[in-house]
Amino acid sequence: MATAAPPICPHCGYDLMADRPIERDGLWIDPALRIATWNGQPLGLPGATFTIIYSLVKAWPAYVRTTALAERIGYEGDAPDRMVKTYIHRLRKAGLPIRNITAVGYAWHPTKEPA
Repeated sequence: MATAAPPICPHCGYDLMADRPIERDGLWIDPALRIATWNGQPLGLPGATFTIIYSLVKAWPAYVRTTALAERIGYEGDAPDRMVKTYIHRLRKAGLPIRNITAVGYAWHPTKEPA
């Protein structure tokens, strides 16, 4: 069964679901307020770290390329994979289930599969 595409404004192309909170396996994330909780506990994620986890959760069940994550946080230096890896490490340290897609990127890795 195909999944319906998110509602897109026919005039400007804006994703009308872009700013809505998302809940996935104990993670609640509100992109408009830039707050996230994990199993009811506030995460207090700074800018780039918040952007990365939001990108992964929003893309689920797909993965996000490391280069795309680096672009989303505004990193333009050498070795974007190293910079992204640092942020991923911080998220994993908080207990968030993030899967490494070898030599490609990262994915939110919940305990349940999509319906």
